[in-house]
Amino acid sequence: MRHTVLGGVLGFALVCLGGALCIPWNVTAQSAHEAQIGCELITHTAVTEKFQLLTVLDPRRRALCVYQVELATGVITLKSARNLTWDMQLLEYNSANPLPREIRTLLEQK
Repeated sequence: MRHTVLGGVLGFALVCLGGALCIPWNVTAQSAHEAQIGCELITHTAVTEKFQLLTVLDPRRRALCVYQVELATGVITLKSARNLTWDMQLLEYNSANPLPREIRTLLEQK
């Protein structure tokens, strides 16, 4: 329980830090672990035994960052950053059969 509370506080602090750079500063809670900030950043957190993972999505820039927060120390590490622009243009990737285009073809035949 202590780790969950600490993780929540650390995650909130990081969200506030990012949100402080945006005008207007307006937080609307979507769920216990998600929030949308006035500057249109979307966040999601997940807590494990040792870490809190914080995902930050910027829809305007189509960018995604994942941070790991150590619950014991509060150390924040950027684990991944990615521009999603080109990913979102793929029609399919790493899909199992039937592929989306095969399903579309079947549906168009009806």
